[in-house]
Amino acid sequence: GCKKDSEAPILELSETTIKTSSLAENHSFSIVSNRAWKIISSENGWITINPVSGNNNGEVTIACNANNSSKGRSLVLTVRSEELEKSINLIQDGASPEISLNKSSENVDALQNTIALVITTNEASWTSSGAPEWITLNPGSGNSSGNVNISVSPNTMASTRSATVTFASGTSSKSLTISQAAASPILQLSLSKKQVSYQAGSVQIELTTNDAAWKLSGLPDWISANPLQGDKSGTITLSYQANTLKEKRSAQIVFSAGNVSQTLLIEQLTSIDANDGGNW
Repeated sequence: GCKKDSEAPILELSETTIKTSSLAENHSFSIVSNRAWKIISSENGWITINPVSGNNNGEVTIACNANNSSKGRSLVLTVRSEELEKSINLIQDGASPEISLNKSSENVDALQNTIALVITTNEASWTSSGAPEWITLNPGSGNSSGNVNISVSPNTMASTRSATVTFASGTSSKSLTISQAAASPILQLSLSKKQVSYQAGSVQIELTTNDAAWKLSGLPDWISANPLQGDKSGTITLSYQANTLKEKRSAQIVFSAGNVSQTLLIEQLTSIDANDGGNW
């Protein structure tokens, strides 16, 4: 015993750096020493060391817990024996980025709307894509979990619309589909009354709509229309035949889109009328 105490202390480690994946893994290193030693860790919340102390040579096992965060982590293990000290850097990789949303779809009315979205990641950054001009995200990207306020502009068109916004973190992605109801139909005509000559001819009407499906009715046999229906704004040509009667004749043509309608009154003169056409 006296001889051993007179020997110079020895402390050597088989590793200076240990790298591990994000999974739960065990790693070992050897200690060469002729004295008592102990291991001091800068943090022990995610590792278990066995043993933490010993005498002379020894084998130490480090059990690493799984790292669920996308951020890597590291710590320093210090092995101390009397006045000697050696260190090991333990480095653990981060997990693959993961992202989740608190909802995958949302239906809103045609008015201005705000959607509250909760994004959860494993401390991973994320980006968004696919938002059309009528959808605004605040924020549109982030560095971790958080809330996103989604502003949906009013839908002025008489047709539903939808968009799918994708939120991605690394190779992980989730989508939110937003569907917005249609606005009430709008239908306007450039004319409400028209007086035409007894001679055959045509008149053009400008129809304005917010993409509402429309149709017309009330055409008499002496007037034809092109087109008879549609779902866009445009020009409608009404062609009328010559009036061979001795009396004026008229027709009320109804343009309708949903529960909205507009009426065009057309009166055709006779050959004996002094006024040969014109607007009322």
